[in-house]
Amino acid sequence: MAPNASLSAVERKALATLDLDTSVTVLELRARYKLLVKRHHPDVTGGDKKSEERFKQINEAYETIMNCLAPE
Repeated sequence: MAPNASLSAVERKALATLDLDTSVTVLELRARYKLLVKRHHPDVTGGDKKSEERFKQINEAYETIMNCLAPE
């Protein structure tokens, strides 16, 4: 990823959501995403609203960072 100064606020928030830093690789991102999704998936948490909201945040953050790492 780009140096911290050139990241937008949305990109910095996405990294923080996934507890990653700016040196993240695609492989590291995918591994972290997979771990968090398994932990917060509604099927696993029994419909817990906090986990459901966290699950949504994780998905949005993943999409944001993937678009930075591998733009179309």
